[in-house]
Amino acid sequence: MRKYRSEEKPPKEKDYKKIIALREAINQFNETQKRKPFVPEEGSAEAVFEEEWEKLQEAVLQYEEDLREEIRRLLELENLVQHFNVFFLLFLFLFLSFFFFFQN
Repeated sequence: MRKYRSEEKPPKEKDYKKIIALREAINQFNETQKRKPFVPEEGSAEAVFEEEWEKLQEAVLQYEEDLREEIRRLLELENLVQHFNVFFLLFLFLFLSFFFFFQN
């Protein structure tokens, strides 16, 4: 995830921002020429690009949420293992104590 955030996402985000800036520049130019603003048609490359970008953002957020949930689950398991180890050592101590007590 760190690799994605540090290496893969910044160039993609930079390209996305460039595309948005270009669309805004086109709209400003159209406004100065008293034309209608540019709105990408449904199914056009830009519309598909924006939809896919949103899907990517949602997927990243879902992945991060799943990752946090998995970390929480692993921490709970680690806590259970630590409790088990304590009880196991206590049981072992009591067992050995009784074993040596009844041997004498």
